[in-house]
Amino acid sequence: MLNPQERGLLADTAKKKQESVGWKIVADPGTGVRLGIPTKLVAQQASDANGTKWTSPTGTIQISTGARKEAGP
Repeated sequence: MLNPQERGLLADTAKKKQESVGWKIVADPGTGVRLGIPTKLVAQQASDANGTKWTSPTGTIQISTGARKEAGP
């Protein structure tokens, strides 16, 4: 159980880490999903009707969304 001071310290530390990687909640228009993306690490973005792909400059980090269109559940 964290006390209020420990929770504050944890929140501040998390916020600094998120800012260092450019953490941002984005909406993917192709799938309708919302997700957190480290925008400073995966600055390259490509989208199409089925989803989006974020890639780091070296290609070592890739985040992809995609939608499958099927008849029925």
